Amino acid sequence: MGGSWGIRLFAGAPTGVKAYLDDIRFYPENATIATSYYDENWRQVQVSVDNNDHPGIRTEYDGFGRPVCTQKIDPSKTFGESGYISAILQSKRYNIAEGWIAVKNPLEGSVITVNDVVDMEFENYCEQAVSLYYIPPAGSRVLIATVTYDPANAGNVYHYAWTVPLSLNEGDYKLIFQSVQDTGVSVVIDPVHVRRGKILYPAAGAILQTRTAESLRYYFSAFPAQPVTLTVTINGVVDTIAAGKLNTGEYVWNIPPGFLDDHGGTGEEEVDDVIITATCNGSTVSSEPFRIRRWSFIRRAALKLLNRIW
Repeated sequence: MGGSWGIRLFAGAPTGVKAYLDDIRFYPENATIATSYYDENWRQVQVSVDNNDHPGIRTEYDGFGRPVCTQKIDPSKTFGESGYISAILQSKRYNIAEGWIAVKNPLEGSVITVNDVVDMEFENYCEQAVSLYYIPPAGSRVLIATVTYDPANAGNVYHYAWTVPLSLNEGDYKLIFQSVQDTGVSVVIDPVHVRRGKILYPAAGAILQTRTAESLRYYFSAFPAQPVTLTVTINGVVDTIAAGKLNTGEYVWNIPPGFLDDHGGTGEEEVDDVIITATCNGSTVSSEPFRIRRWSFIRRAALKLLNRIW
């Protein structure tokens, strides 16, 4: 910035009345700005002000630096004025507890299938028995089991083999690991996705080839007599592979020689992020992303060996 420059501030207060300027922000005319105000003890953000001088969400902290209250601010009011806090968005209370629980499996976002055996693994540092629960999307928590504390377990790692009930509907569930004696010691895993089926093959990262017969394997529980529809998603396009097929758990898909060209992969040797989806009795399951490659005699021999390893 060349030459001298300055800034003029004007306060239109009547004669004899004091005027104060506070929270002055300087920034170029064609730029945006955001200002944050911090808690003086914990140096954590209390509130941020946007480019239009509107405050966002205000957070209060307790004596341990933990957020205890989240508030919505009315930008037309000043601090301390009635109505300045227009709504309480969230309020938290912390319990002082002895010890802790560290969950290792399943983790947030995990997908489990009914009738599968899930290894519920956790570390127990509260020296008490731990109860395991699940909470369905709409309903109360249900006890899975109570795992007894063992003082001789030097590593404090515990396992419980949970057979996921066939009666569970699809949806996002919560899992709770909670001390029996001190309920303030608990961990909530949210969400855990429960499915009534799954794609067994293709697996994540598998490579299929055009001009070959590939065995698509899937599993649905409790629907043995219901028809299955299989689709493939490639380059954002969904195409039906088979509709109304018997739920045998397997379907042989003959991938046409020109499959890539017909689905947006003209001239490409390989297409990534292909997904197989199976639908049965209203339940839908999808594979992990895999690849489809143009047929090659040499590649075909190598892929047979590679897919056997998978």
